Amino acid sequence: MKIAIISDTHDHIAHIDIVLDYCKKNNIDRIIHCGDICSVGTLDYCAHNWDKPFDFCFGNGDLTRIDMRECAQNFEHVTCHGEVGRLDINVEAGFKPAPTISIVFNHYPQEALKIDHEQDNIDFNFYGHTHKPWIEEGKSGIIANPGPLTGMKYDTSFAVLDC
Repeated sequence: MKIAIISDTHDHIAHIDIVLDYCKKNNIDRIIHCGDICSVGTLDYCAHNWDKPFDFCFGNGDLTRIDMRECAQNFEHVTCHGEVGRLDINVEAGFKPAPTISIVFNHYPQEALKIDHEQDNIDFNFYGHTHKPWIEEGKSGIIANPGPLTGMKYDTSFAVLDC
């Protein structure tokens, strides 16, 4: 399973198109967005142009949260996780039972650190907000920021988790 991790799109449709094109060409199975989509129009655009699971949480730039929740409910493949999302995914690797990876995502680095200190058995803990691509070993697993899709402060970047 391949999962694209994105954050801080800030309504930058041209960069969203680049990522969606990459995801389609590289058989990405799911997209996780760590906040700051920014507008319901951008969420709707993503939902119409990506037909596989799309999970997102809110960031400080997501000011139309009620509208974004309602938009997500219009699409079976889009899930709004509120402030913090958690996915426990069975990885099909020929093992029986299939191993499970645990992914937590939110927008803020301080929340990622809090989750790392308070919860065990988290394999991947993703966040955004700072726009700085980052990866480190936490208490329970990997803590990472995929960087900004918008290209503000740092070059445009995103991450792919191949599990």
